[in-house]
Amino acid sequence: MEIEFPITGLLSREESEQWILEHFHPQGLKCPWCQASVERANLFRMTRKSKLKVHRCRDCKHIYNLYAKTVLQQHHLTPQQVVLLLRGILKGETTNELAAELRLNYLTVLNLRRGRGAYANNHPPALGTIGRTSGQVRLRVVHTTQAKNPVKHVHRFTYPNCHVFTDEYESYQGIERQHSTVAHGYKEWARDDEQDDIFEVHTPTLLQAVIS
Repeated sequence: MEIEFPITGLLSREESEQWILEHFHPQGLKCPWCQASVERANLFRMTRKSKLKVHRCRDCKHIYNLYAKTVLQQHHLTPQQVVLLLRGILKGETTNELAAELRLNYLTVLNLRRGRGAYANNHPPALGTIGRTSGQVRLRVVHTTQAKNPVKHVHRFTYPNCHVFTDEYESYQGIERQHSTVAHGYKEWARDDEQDDIFEVHTPTLLQAVIS
């Protein structure tokens, strides 16, 4: 299907957001986890750089925005930059040209063109688990982060009755454990689900182990 980029009419934020909504969410914006309509969500906050509305679903409590479950997730581009970036890529503009024209970091543009890390693009990803009680760590380099790899890793190195904490990357959705998530892409780092003033839903434990 041929996609037209009428950039002269897409330079406003509102029109750019509408273009993204139509092409990335043709059935309308919904919660990526439970598929509830955005009308079933509360406004959570506005992103600082991209100025997007972040919604919290009233049904499943997950948060999401216009970029959720797309290649744009966790990137802080404005809607106008997104439209012009996609147009430039399809026109064959170089990464250097696009970075300069859109005032984006070169690596940001390069990574968007390449996609997530994988053996195929010389950026092999790593998976890891760490027990909060045992302190045991399991780290493995994998070929891709497609769903079967993270799910298989978690099932192999955790007990069936454990509670797993991850971010909201879609490949974790098949984990058959009690599972809670935080939305790092929307700057949610910890959450108190039990309302006891203990922010038990977080993932820094593994990050600290890797960094140290």
